[in-house]
Amino acid sequence: MTHGMERSRSEGCLSDLKLDRWVAGELSETAVAEAQTHVDGCAACAERKRIFSEAQQDFAETAPALVAPKAKRTPWLWAGPVTGLAVAAAAALWFQPTETVRSKGGFDLGFYVQSGDSVRQGETGEKLLPGDQVRFEYTSETPVHLTILSTDGAGVISTYYPVSDSTELAAGVQVSLPGAIQLDATLGVETVVGIACAEPVSIEVLKEQVRSGDRLFPEGCASTEIQWTKVTP
Repeated sequence: MTHGMERSRSEGCLSDLKLDRWVAGELSETAVAEAQTHVDGCAACAERKRIFSEAQQDFAETAPALVAPKAKRTPWLWAGPVTGLAVAAAAALWFQPTETVRSKGGFDLGFYVQSGDSVRQGETGEKLLPGDQVRFEYTSETPVHLTILSTDGAGVISTYYPVSDSTELAAGVQVSLPGAIQLDATLGVETVVGIACAEPVSIEVLKEQVRSGDRLFPEGCASTEIQWTKVTP
């Protein structure tokens, strides 16, 4: 499955990132007007925008139903052409949606993997390679303060999200987080824990719970776990 959308565009055409932000409603009115003017005169970009728009609609229609509530840090990177709805477009073109990881409290965490030119929806327990890029998405029925922590094969705990001081996110279904992580060369099982809290909680407090293995997160927090194994090619 080769991602060819970005590579097929001509110089001067809209980037996948700009199309992503346009369809997501993140562009200014001026930027939208400029993009629309270009699309009106460019059949290739008009077709690419159609794919992005259809991918967004497809994800909204096929997203799994929310469950009712029950009683060596690597830098974040823009994953080349795989950004936001670019991933959604790849998903719509290449594979059927699969159920994301479930947790208590109406909070889910899923991810996509870019390995070379191939993009796929990730599944917990799969094998990944050093250099693969991972992008997370979340589903929450309420606004949350999200933290994503990783414990790699050497026992090192890293913060994958947030990338700034703000952790607050709006409610949404299969919302892609900005940027991506590039996996380092540490081999073995890596455990990723997503912690969604109603109120801000110190990352150091959450790290201590992950480090201890108790996972006794503060009241008002829901968590879910993803595991993958980094292996040599």
